[in-house]
Amino acid sequence: MTTTKKELSYFRLKLEAYLGEHFPERVNENTFITARADEALTTYCDAVAQGFSHPEAETMASEVLYQGLHFSKYNTGIQRLELVRDLFVFSYFTGLAYIDVANLTPENIVTLDDKQWIMTKRQKTSVATNVLLLDIPKNIIEKYSGKTYRNGKLFPMLTNQRTNSYLKEIADICGIKKDLTFHMARHTFATMSLSKGVSMESVSKILGHTNIKTTQIYARITNKKIEHDMEHLAGKLDKFNVAMGINSK
Repeated sequence: MTTTKKELSYFRLKLEAYLGEHFPERVNENTFITARADEALTTYCDAVAQGFSHPEAETMASEVLYQGLHFSKYNTGIQRLELVRDLFVFSYFTGLAYIDVANLTPENIVTLDDKQWIMTKRQKTSVATNVLLLDIPKNIIEKYSGKTYRNGKLFPMLTNQRTNSYLKEIADICGIKKDLTFHMARHTFATMSLSKGVSMESVSKILGHTNIKTTQIYARITNKKIEHDMEHLAGKLDKFNVAMGINSK
């Protein structure tokens, strides 16, 4: 508890010093300063818990601390919702989990026969996963080239908790009623790939599953959708049933 208080005081003092230099008229806004310092501390603790280094965690926390304030050296020029949307779409087209996207470095992008691939290992299982880069994820990588504050990393990641919080904000803006989370992108990649004819074995390899039975869960979801669609179609074919003398129930 003492450590937490010290860390909170640290972020509070950082913000007060920054406001004193750039916005002296705001140095007495105690409610704002306390709330922002608390938010920065939460971000810092979440980042450390997720395996980010202390310098990376502090950079993430500082970004939250100075969010919306001008002259911030942590202002990368990237809008937070735009970044989160792009990372979600990247996962949607690669099947990578949050932590595996966060761990990507330029060295994981490999060119074979004029085709670009992501070649990495899943942090959860240490299983190798190779993903052919399609145009959309390639464009996202290019968009953020040179814009990451995390040395050696491919993307300027936020913490998983903050990313999911911003996804909920995006869902509200778009009128999406589902509880949108980053992991849904990976799930959607699996069901989309299977429904578009990608083999079970290939999807399992791309997702880095250790057991193909895990991948088969997504196939069952896809089959349920097919069943629902065919039943919906059957309800529109009554006139054909009548013509064939079939008693529809």
